[in-house]
Amino acid sequence: MAYRMYIDECGTDDIISCHLEPHRHLALTGVIISHEAGAAHANPGLADLKHKHFPQQDPDAPPVVLHRSDFLGGKGPFQCLQDQNRLTSFCDDLHTYLASLTHTVITVVIDKHAMLKKEHWLLKEPYHYCAEVLVEKFVQFLERADSTGDVWAESRKNGKNKALQRHFMQACEKGTRYVADPARIAARLSSFEIEFREKKHNCTGLQIADIYAKPSMDRILFPRIQGYGVSDFSARFGQLLVDHKYDRSATGWLSGYGMKFLP
Repeated sequence: MAYRMYIDECGTDDIISCHLEPHRHLALTGVIISHEAGAAHANPGLADLKHKHFPQQDPDAPPVVLHRSDFLGGKGPFQCLQDQNRLTSFCDDLHTYLASLTHTVITVVIDKHAMLKKEHWLLKEPYHYCAEVLVEKFVQFLERADSTGDVWAESRKNGKNKALQRHFMQACEKGTRYVADPARIAARLSSFEIEFREKKHNCTGLQIADIYAKPSMDRILFPRIQGYGVSDFSARFGQLLVDHKYDRSATGWLSGYGMKFLP
């Protein structure tokens, strides 16, 4: 059984303003879905969910693509969710869909301001660093599952895809801090190339990663930051992650598995 990890971020890789609390953290979330579960459940299940709540009359219209901030804000094709009852119904069905879907989630959160105080991190790019740790955790997951996998990520602009691909390739070829032997990485990743997709491509795994990105970051940060606010949506879906979806050790330990906070 082969797996694919879909990556999306919450926050930015900006380090100029990282001393300001709203810009201090960056989180990357990876959603791991087996090819079998994707074909049998993830893709048709999400299509059914969209058809129920956002039926399209024009057969040639572009597909509705779920984006957390848009559907919670009732924007664009989600204007019907400005009705609180319809929003509640949609979130209930979304929760049911994700709860029943077999998948595993890993989130890496980095405190960029604290990172810059670490001498050995001065030359690190926050997004690249988080992605390296996330893929390291993915390789360890694949070793426990005795399987292989590849990586897809949300496309970014201004040459960032190429820069990430270069760093990803270097990490795979040289090894990482906790997977130092590159042979271990080569044995588990079927490709050292990241596949990038835009929202218009309607990728199920990336839409799930987008849904989880903010709730997962909130779930990791709120115990660490006094007065940290968490929306009802984040609290509900963050609890789903803790209860069932985060990667975990054989004894149920989440820290260092599904939840990683740095430094």
